[in-house]
Amino acid sequence: MPRFCANLGFLFGEVAFLDRFEAAARAGFTGVEYGSPYDHPAPELRARLTAAGLTQVLINSPAGNRAAGERGMACLPGRVAAFRDGVAQALDYAVALDCRLVHVMAGVPPQDVAWDTAAALYAANLAWAAEKALGAGVRLVIEPLNPRDAPGYLLRTQEQGAAIVAAIGRDRLGLQFDIYHCQTAQGDVTRRLEALMPVIDHMQLADVPGRHEPRHRRDRLGLRLPAHRRTRLCRLDRLRIQPPRRHRRRARLAPALRGVTSLSSGRKPVSAPEIARLIGNNAQHIK
Repeated sequence: MPRFCANLGFLFGEVAFLDRFEAAARAGFTGVEYGSPYDHPAPELRARLTAAGLTQVLINSPAGNRAAGERGMACLPGRVAAFRDGVAQALDYAVALDCRLVHVMAGVPPQDVAWDTAAALYAANLAWAAEKALGAGVRLVIEPLNPRDAPGYLLRTQEQGAAIVAAIGRDRLGLQFDIYHCQTAQGDVTRRLEALMPVIDHMQLADVPGRHEPRHRRDRLGLRLPAHRRTRLCRLDRLRIQPPRRHRRRARLAPALRGVTSLSSGRKPVSAPEIARLIGNNAQHIK
């Protein structure tokens, strides 16, 4: 069965952030996620989780200077030290909150930086972060964002993300599949879910195009569900779904991954330029 968690960055906005933990528990959730925990001390967040009987499912790495348009620092030249400090901070929070997943944001490359340069830097930083996370007992995930909401974001398609996961290794990296971003940027959500389920560690769900609570209309969400599974979910915006293991075994990788899955076999390390090439080779999936 799917397991759902509430994204406190989007839900229960009628109350202060620290009161949303209790609100989520009252609504029946057993887990929560939110992008940035860093405005609050980790012990305070842990106390709120414990009091409400909640599990912390996911946090993001620091986004950088949002006022300057940064959405992560992994692909930004001159920000390597800040990126590494941010990863260290995220891992400290994850351990303190007993949180098993950290989303590492890619970032928006500056216009004067060549795309290949940004992609290679992203790959190198991500590989470094994945090694650190492995030692901390935390798993990293990466998430493609649609170009309407995140113009210029480096990681734009599910196939790009899956190729990077396969290259760096499923033992240390997974795909965060956001149905809203996928439907907005690419469409054909059902087929992509079926193809990419083996590399998906975390899913987020919201209605398209308004990013509100999910509806069961196929033309909005892009999903084909049997009648007995069509459920109108109230007060939900972004959710976490853990794919059942039987689906992981049955699903097939998309054709775009066939040439890269062998790179995660451990036979040889994958270089940053090689991963950058993989990102580029999957750019044609942008629609």
